[in-house]
Amino acid sequence: MKIFLSYSSKDRTQVEPIYLALLAQRHKVFFDRSNLPKGDEYDSHIRKSIEDSNLFIFMVSLNSLNDGSYTLTELGIAQKTWSHPKGKVLPVLISDTQLMKLPAYLKAVTILESNGNLAAEVADAVYRINKEKRRRLLNYFVGGLVLSMMVGAGIYFFLPDVIVKTSTEINGKDGMLGLQIPASVAAHVDPEGALALVVLKAADRRGVAVGGNSHRDSERGETEGVAGDQLTSLLCVLCVDRRGQAGDEE
Repeated sequence: MKIFLSYSSKDRTQVEPIYLALLAQRHKVFFDRSNLPKGDEYDSHIRKSIEDSNLFIFMVSLNSLNDGSYTLTELGIAQKTWSHPKGKVLPVLISDTQLMKLPAYLKAVTILESNGNLAAEVADAVYRINKEKRRRLLNYFVGGLVLSMMVGAGIYFFLPDVIVKTSTEINGKDGMLGLQIPASVAAHVDPEGALALVVLKAADRRGVAVGGNSHRDSERGETEGVAGDQLTSLLCVLCVDRRGQAGDEE
């Protein structure tokens, strides 16, 4: 987890054991500011580090709360980054301070006050915050996975039926499911209308060939051919005259 330690340089000796304890837990901690360039670039680097962090730890002391302290600037950036500090900001009391001086933003969460080893207690608090974050992420992941599986199952089982039911379907003279071929197609093959297209065989998406017959409705100018469920390809086409005599296979 990326952690930003906000502290007054005057409190460095008290904060350094906390920094080392967090490193021992394999967290990536922003701590040493001594090598940062001065000026605008320094401000930009601090702002980016706060925005990129997962947890902002504010060391509460008289020095960090003094007017003009840069730690208050860092706290202001944190407040702009997260509108509410819960789960994002951890205030840690490292010296006797009047809590009435605390900004309202910090008062919105529980302040860690140590009764023993400060570094160990901060490390434990961070561990529990990180554990809760991972638990929530796992819940989101499992919930998203279950939802995706449900949607996928719905598509697999129901969408093919919807497509088949909403597609153009007719019944042949024998009552079986038929395939409608527009008259314009037949006219293109035989402008004089002497021949009719007949679907002899078709295959469903499982590759099983099914048979069929046809009937031409001269009044509608359409050819009806019987085929199997969920047609994917035509295997052969015959030319049949109106008297039912078969021509040569194309």
